[in-house]
Amino acid sequence: QVSAVFLCTLLACSQGARSAMNEVVNSHLISVTVAAVFLFGNELLVHHLLVTQCIAIKVVLWIRSSPPRWRVLFWVDGALAVGLFLLLRILQMPFATADEHVWELYIDKMRTLFPSYLNQNNNKEPTFNTRLYNAVSVFDFISWRTIEMGFQTKIYHFAAVALVVQGAAFVRHVLLARRDAAPKR
Repeated sequence: QVSAVFLCTLLACSQGARSAMNEVVNSHLISVTVAAVFLFGNELLVHHLLVTQCIAIKVVLWIRSSPPRWRVLFWVDGALAVGLFLLLRILQMPFATADEHVWELYIDKMRTLFPSYLNQNNNKEPTFNTRLYNAVSVFDFISWRTIEMGFQTKIYHFAAVALVVQGAAFVRHVLLARRDAAPKR
């Protein structure tokens, strides 16, 4: 959700949106800090992806305090935040092991799709969390029957039309608009 708000902030290309985003990140970080204190520094909370994401966004908003001059460059701050997020996660790898099951779950699902490509003979025992997630049907691949039902209800057709309309609006109002132009009423 923080990523979605950050994307909206980047697309708005306004100083007010950046100030609001800074407040959202501050409130998240304060809430996590208070929760970590009450939970005696719980490792799962302190090393959570949300904390790293909020720190990366906070640093980018601090380094680049004003929006880009050209709206078409809205993505630069997002790319900086993603790069900083990855750098922070790499630096945390030696001691932040709470999310290892995410990678193990991903590898397990990819082995299901491509058994010969990802070395099916791997003898490493999956962790408890990985086995737990594999037991839940929510993490199974979507069935072809479900995809067929989407075609029968025409939901994909309407989604394609909505995508074209949203894409055209994005190009018109974000990429082609000037940052300092006043909005039309």
